[in-house]
Amino acid sequence: MINTQAIRHLSDLDTTPFMNRVVKSQEELGEMAAAALVAAASPNASASADDNLLEEATDVVICALDVLFAAGYQESQIVQMIDTKCRKWARKQNALNALKVERQFSFVKR
Repeated sequence: MINTQAIRHLSDLDTTPFMNRVVKSQEELGEMAAAALVAAASPNASASADDNLLEEATDVVICALDVLFAAGYQESQIVQMIDTKCRKWARKQNALNALKVERQFSFVKR
């Protein structure tokens, strides 16, 4: 789905210091947040922000992978961690959904 080999190759070629890459990822995250506010038609959206959520979110993903590759992680480690975190997220979603159902019926007289 994501061409991590291309990102890895570009990351390996990049001579930018590690912490600068981390800061760049934070910058991209801020731009994604600004784009999300525009996309959501939030009254807090900046007048100078663009409606480009897809582009900014993609930049965040690329920068995050760049940081991980620059830190020495291998694709297999990243994929394994993504799987672990998705399983955790799924458990939380299941717990939240169960809680919603419980709350939905908590006012039903027995």
